[in-house]
Amino acid sequence: MKVLLVVRWPVGGIRTYLKYMLTDGALCQNEYTIILPKIANSLQLQESLAELNIKFEWTPEGKFSFIKQVTKHVLFGRYDLVHTHGLMAAFLSLPITFLSNIKFIVSSHDVFAEHHFYGFRGALKRWATKLLFWRVSAINVLGQDAKDNLFKFFPNTEDNRVFPIRNGIVTDAFFHAKDEGLKSSLGLSEQTVLVGFLGRFMGQKGFKYLLSAVDTIVKQEMTNVRFKVLAIDANSGWEQAELSRIKELGLEDYFVFIPPKENIANLLAGLDIIAIPSVWECSPLTPMEALVVGTPVLASDCIGLNEMIKDTPAVNFKSQDTIDLREKLLSMLDEQNKPAFISFKEVARKRFDVKLAAKQLSELYKTL
Repeated sequence: MKVLLVVRWPVGGIRTYLKYMLTDGALCQNEYTIILPKIANSLQLQESLAELNIKFEWTPEGKFSFIKQVTKHVLFGRYDLVHTHGLMAAFLSLPITFLSNIKFIVSSHDVFAEHHFYGFRGALKRWATKLLFWRVSAINVLGQDAKDNLFKFFPNTEDNRVFPIRNGIVTDAFFHAKDEGLKSSLGLSEQTVLVGFLGRFMGQKGFKYLLSAVDTIVKQEMTNVRFKVLAIDANSGWEQAELSRIKELGLEDYFVFIPPKENIANLLAGLDIIAIPSVWECSPLTPMEALVVGTPVLASDCIGLNEMIKDTPAVNFKSQDTIDLREKLLSMLDEQNKPAFISFKEVARKRFDVKLAAKQLSELYKTL
């Protein structure tokens, strides 16, 4: 099958999703061309898929250039279907797919919120999304929470066009992950409880709630346990703002920033707790990865994330509730309940294996 993949911004979850899915046996036999802008994340994706016969078509970042590239491929590429990732890629592909009969799949990698539809621009976006959902052959949402969310905002969407296929990961590397001496590399004693925050520093990921909880714990001397929060410094404006805030609060001794690491599995194995204080998610990979490693998870009950940690040993707290987060964090600083997470590894390995998602997506391709 000849598939045109269209990706407007191959960042974060979309890049990892493509890396995991396209390398699986159920999907790697197809012939793929990927249209995307030539940015750092695109080059990383190309490198991770180097062993596959995938053609990368670079396009300027401008929207009209992007539309022109998609149009050219749909008209002359003789593809069996177009599969876009992210709503912006879908919107930019809509003009030519609307005028042609090509099969068209949209994978939505986010959920909708009320603020997306405020004002005139919001109303225009709602109308365009309705048009998009009317045109597509299939809407691939990344879980049941995401499907429920879609119907909350677009209740007239045809149910038989919506296919919830939960994310997955390549589990072996995480199942066999080993701590490579993370604490000693940071100059920490083994008795220090190392709490990881591996999300990006944007509002959605909820770092401010974790920072506030740590601030209260430290200032009110609520624990005698030595602990430190490890975070990833991608050297962006978000990180610099949070670093300044940490300094303002006098909490430099409780946070450590490290550069992005390619081997996230072994990094997770070196943590005592992974904290995920998100405000919303779609189908997050971090809790899957941590549970397969056997790292204790402290996560909010937000949309998408709550679905992922259901029926697992993960400890959850009310999203955006600093007090609840603080109390659960204090409890886990005293006792991480590591044996329960180690016992759950095999269940997590089977539940979150990308093979399940890849098989479902492959079957969807074939039915169109």
